[in-house]
Amino acid sequence: MPRWGRADLHMHTTVSDGWPTPSQLVEHAARRAGLDLIAITDHDTIEGARRAADYAARRTKLHVIVGEEVSSRDGHIIGLFLEHRVKPGLSAAATIHAIHEPVLADAAAGAHREPRAWSGLAGGRARF
Repeated sequence: MPRWGRADLHMHTTVSDGWPTPSQLVEHAARRAGLDLIAITDHDTIEGARRAADYAARRTKLHVIVGEEVSSRDGHIIGLFLEHRVKPGLSAAATIHAIHEPVLADAAAGAHREPRAWSGLAGGRARF
């Protein structure tokens, strides 16, 4: 049976404009903040999120979603469950399409992939 947990879905590291390194953020989220899940959404890069996900997988029970806060021409857009960096500077529509493009390609090929939007949130709590 799923259990309720605590999550923060918009965090930054020193890879963009945050104060902690990816490993420091994982340690803080897991041990001091008592979080079960985080999404690292550095500006225009997924490198910090990848480093944090690798670190968390080896050293904690914390789940890390690889995300990015993409700078579109129309404002910032957060993409989650990313495998590749999304090019900044596109229109909002093109940015959203680029975030969803890998899922659409897999669907056309008949493959299954996790959704880009996480629907397990209710009242500020995450269900695992």
